[in-house]
Amino acid sequence: MNITQYEKLKKHLSDADTGPFTLNEFSFYMKEDDRYIHIPVFELKLSAQTCDIQLRFENISASKLDDLESIDGVELEIEPTDDQWERLRYYVYDQEDQMSFYCGGWDVIKCDKKSH
Repeated sequence: MNITQYEKLKKHLSDADTGPFTLNEFSFYMKEDDRYIHIPVFELKLSAQTCDIQLRFENISASKLDDLESIDGVELEIEPTDDQWERLRYYVYDQEDQMSFYCGGWDVIKCDKKSH
């Protein structure tokens, strides 16, 4: 697991932010990696009680997504894979089995505290 990203995310979450998180926006696009190969990317904007979070997952494979409009709350789990199959280093899924996919890497783009 990317400990730096995990610690960055945990630093902004309070005890009230245990989930599920509200899925505000889901984006899919292709971008070029350092070898100019197009790779699929997912970006998720989530809301918790005390902060807004934006996550990016790159080099997506074997994705399973329910109707995104029907997803109101997600509890994401990010687990390292053992086999490093095709450069897929993480398995991402939510507890309700509404989405799952493999990815080569992930990043916390934003984690902003909400003002009350």
